[in-house]
Amino acid sequence: MQLIQITNSVNNEIGKLLNESVIGTPGSGMLYQHKSVEARIASIKAPSFIELHTKFGLVGTCCFCYRATRNIDRIYDSFYIRYFSFKKTFRAKSIPHERSRTGKLREEIEKLLQGRAMKVSSEKFFHYAYVDPRNTRSVLMCKEFGFREVRKFTTFIFSRLNPRIARGVEISKVRKEEIPEIKRLLLDRYAGFTMVSIEDLFRPDEYYVVRDPSGKVVVGAQVSPTHWRIYKMHNQASTILLSLLTRVPVLNRLVNKDFRFLAVDALFFTEGYEHFTETLLSFLLRKFRYFNAFIPSDNDSPLYRHLEKLNLGVVSKISKQVSTDVICRFQNFSDQEIDHFTQHPAYVSALDIT
Repeated sequence: MQLIQITNSVNNEIGKLLNESVIGTPGSGMLYQHKSVEARIASIKAPSFIELHTKFGLVGTCCFCYRATRNIDRIYDSFYIRYFSFKKTFRAKSIPHERSRTGKLREEIEKLLQGRAMKVSSEKFFHYAYVDPRNTRSVLMCKEFGFREVRKFTTFIFSRLNPRIARGVEISKVRKEEIPEIKRLLLDRYAGFTMVSIEDLFRPDEYYVVRDPSGKVVVGAQVSPTHWRIYKMHNQASTILLSLLTRVPVLNRLVNKDFRFLAVDALFFTEGYEHFTETLLSFLLRKFRYFNAFIPSDNDSPLYRHLEKLNLGVVSKISKQVSTDVICRFQNFSDQEIDHFTQHPAYVSALDIT
């Protein structure tokens, strides 16, 4: 029996597994469940779902998303890896120790990562993913298969209990004929970043901009409504607090087990107009009737320094920020080429992490 199979669409078994998966490691971080799986999968242009089968049927899956990414001045084929999920009965019951994997499954995974199973046309490409450093199980597994940490990012939470719309500011959804110009602005803004992929950005048709009096775009962002079900926080005290606040009217808009927020992507801003970022985010929260927005950023980037200066709101003040690792596995890259990834900020997609 073939252990690994590849499909380019979501079948009923994969859909059921992803909808039931609880993400996180008990005792070392938040445990939560994605409730927006169908919408996210629909936004992926070229997915390859890897199915792991045993005599019990489908027991695990993950999704390889092909992208031609911009990396400073170079374009490389790449695969972003997400939806790494196993059925509950096949997950490790304890944190494993580092070890060398052998056997048929290891051989099939190596073949997959080397591109032979997915028929990659380029000899030079890379895989990348995001992993919580507190999730020891995931960290060890990624290391065993040749992934290395190249960057770190933090997710900022922008919250408003009563989002307001500023008067006298023009905010609108980007029109189809304006998309090429917005792409140019974004590529200029993220010119010094690696892993930049914006080709599929406008497929949900939810990119909004602020314009100055002359009609020039000065701030912009893509948003995606998102829903998580949170089961546990990183410690018992926080889990109890979450349960209590979920029952408190008004406050449960900000903190709730059924956590709804806007994922913010491709944030663009022009120097001198940075203050309009808050104006745009408040407008979007009001428009979609949400109270929180998630904005990921590389820890050593102009975007991070910009977000640090914003009035993010009460949730950011009471929550602990945790950095996430950006990890890569490189195929046929020189040490100098890999240095591009370790020495320059990574573009992190909110769609990818939610």
